Amino acid sequence: RWFEQEDNYWTFVSEFSRYIQRAAAVEMEELKDPNMDIKTISNTKLNFALVWENNELDFIPRVEEMVGVYEDELFNFGKMANLAILIITAVNSTLSVLLAFFVLRTLPRSIKALQFRYVSCHLAMSLPRNVSQKLY
Repeated sequence: RWFEQEDNYWTFVSEFSRYIQRAAAVEMEELKDPNMDIKTISNTKLNFALVWENNELDFIPRVEEMVGVYEDELFNFGKMANLAILIITAVNSTLSVLLAFFVLRTLPRSIKALQFRYVSCHLAMSLPRNVSQKLY
């Protein structure tokens, strides 16, 4: 019976490096023998044969597919982050403009309601002439 399991990049690369580590234990004298019959070769040469047979047929295409999926996910995350930044910037700009509008709308009434003439005169004198004419 077959059990399907979803591989992630970390477990797949760990499994591949474990196979490579086992295949690296084979002696050069064993590799000189061209016999690759599964019944007669040693376990270390069997691990080497497994990597040799499955490297280009199975391991590399699966790793490339996983890297492609991760690149797509990363690209989608970057697009989402850019969209979130644009939305947040638009909301902050709108709120800043609304706040400035309400502050400037109530400024003439606030200045007229001040009880200290010195503050009012000082503010009017510190503003440019055309702005102070519009306020009064």
